Amino acid sequence: MVAALFLPITFITGIFGMNVAGLPGTEESVAFWWVAGVMTIISVGILLAFRFKRWF
Repeated sequence: MVAALFLPITFITGIFGMNVAGLPGTEESVAFWWVAGVMTIISVGILLAFRFKRWF
């Protein structure tokens, strides 16, 4: 259950943690907040799904 919660977050941070040029959105000043917001929404969605299925 913990792995299912952190897998999407780890994937997103892994992509944006690479030192390659040309990733979309990395030049914007608000890119950090967009990525943090998306990760928060994904985490809350997974937690709500766990609650709905009574796994957590």
